Amino acid sequence: MTKTNGGTQSFSHSFSMGPSRNLRALLNDGVTHHQNGRLKEAAEAYQRVLDLNAQQPDALHLMGVIAYQGDDQARAEQLIRQAIGIRPNDASYYSNLGLVLMELGQLDDAAAQYEKVKQLNPGHADGHFNLGLVQQAQRKFRDAVASYQKALDLQPGHLQALQNLGGLLQILGDLPRAIEIYKRTLQLQPDHIEVLINLASAYEGENRLAEARECYERVLGQQPDNTMAIVGMGSVCRREHDLDRAFEYCSRAAALDPNNPDICKNYGLVLKELGRIEEACEQFEVGVQLQRLPGSGHHEERHTFCHTHRAKLKHDIEQFAHLAEEGLLPDEYRDLSETYQSVLGRLPADIGEGRIINLPRWALDELGPTYNKLVYRETADELDVALNPALDQETIQRDYFSRDPGITYLDDLLTPEAMQRLREFCMRTTFWYDFAHQGGYLGAYLEDGFYCPLLLQIADELCETLPEIFGDHHLMQMWAYKYDSRLTGIDMHADFAAINVNFWITPDDANQDPESGGLIVWNKEAPKDWDFQEYNTSEDAGQARITEFLANAGAQPFVVPHRQNRVVIFNSDLFHKTAEIRFKEGYENRRINITMLFGRRDQDQA
Repeated sequence: MTKTNGGTQSFSHSFSMGPSRNLRALLNDGVTHHQNGRLKEAAEAYQRVLDLNAQQPDALHLMGVIAYQGDDQARAEQLIRQAIGIRPNDASYYSNLGLVLMELGQLDDAAAQYEKVKQLNPGHADGHFNLGLVQQAQRKFRDAVASYQKALDLQPGHLQALQNLGGLLQILGDLPRAIEIYKRTLQLQPDHIEVLINLASAYEGENRLAEARECYERVLGQQPDNTMAIVGMGSVCRREHDLDRAFEYCSRAAALDPNNPDICKNYGLVLKELGRIEEACEQFEVGVQLQRLPGSGHHEERHTFCHTHRAKLKHDIEQFAHLAEEGLLPDEYRDLSETYQSVLGRLPADIGEGRIINLPRWALDELGPTYNKLVYRETADELDVALNPALDQETIQRDYFSRDPGITYLDDLLTPEAMQRLREFCMRTTFWYDFAHQGGYLGAYLEDGFYCPLLLQIADELCETLPEIFGDHHLMQMWAYKYDSRLTGIDMHADFAAINVNFWITPDDANQDPESGGLIVWNKEAPKDWDFQEYNTSEDAGQARITEFLANAGAQPFVVPHRQNRVVIFNSDLFHKTAEIRFKEGYENRRINITMLFGRRDQDQA
């Protein structure tokens, strides 16, 4: 069978006979060969039928199916349409024609065939399943979910429908339901490798690490060198802070499959937590080269490449125009701003700025190999000195500890040269891949290319300059967020780290409210028994719980207005949020903050 967008296609061998027993016997003989994979013998039997009756629709239809299986889609379409012309009310004919049209890329026409199947035979389970495949290829994921579910209502044991439904639910972020579907699938086929790995991944997403581990172990029991299970075990161990075992698993996976971007990323994350930050960046760079360079594999099934929102596209339009004005885009990309503007203009106008949508197939085709790719990277090498030499070490450290449990801010963090280079790095490099936030702001992360020698130098100099604050804590994570002038920032949360460093690089004249635009930090630590999801959530219930905790604890807000080159350093257990943002329009006025996290939340201060 052929594969299309994540699922095996289902076709029908059914046929309706006329009065001739000889034809019926020949067709039965052909179907028997066909069902047992003997396509040559099946074709010969169907041809004998057609030699006796050139207009026998079942033989025409099934010869079309054989042509489809042999990748002769033009002949398959001709034969099946000929059969439909003779017998226009057979649902199986339309169902198989839909498969052919999918292979030809005629998705709208394929969908129309399955609508016809539903009219002729509402109980045709494979028709609903195949319609789901078409809708999935069209990026109509929620419609595909409904079609797969209908196929399962009609045929509860439809293995492919279960498998595809679970995968789509996971893509859509409905992990509890995806887990339920995967478990149903495993009841039918307990040792299904792909389903076990997907189930383990969903368990990880729900922080059910013991159950994830069990699934990975089941896979490795069957396939000891399965790289996805090995790297999955490494990920579980890393999240459990068993870094030695995590390193063993990830280094083993990297040796088996060095060209897998997921393996490179997980290996880098382990190295990072071991304090081997430069080695971690080397692994992250391999992953970026494999997945993010224009012309590398599109990986269109990944959320980052097949979803968007209006604010994301508007940002990219502005950034490509900025790069073009500076003469930094290669000739083949100089019209990217216009291309993205054209796509944005044809998306539904009622879609909110930060509402995530599936990119339609036509949009994916037009954006080509550049969407969420590293089209341009600016360099930012080390300088003789990055931090301002005039910083008063003693005053800063004394001020930090005077505000229990630890917070301070100061201006003029970086030298003018460091600020300029860092700003160019963030303005020019096209690594703003993360668009998953409700406020519509974009993120760039260490593991996706947000690193350069200058950033690592700043982290090192912070630890050297303020040893009483940072102790033995090393850099654990680093990111930047870039905001639209009209959209909201980050809700109340705490970070899973020991020390948080947050500084801004956008010029002051971009900020229309000099008393805001920065950060609000509350002076009470998150409860030690709260896990990451409890204190790092934007869900309404989670925000309400944080608000209630802060009120009961008598926490007071510490408001730090935005200033370029101002840094806030604080205990990462403190809840904080982005202050209200009112910045000028225009790409150069977008608010950019950089965050560095040092140490772990559960790590004792040295």
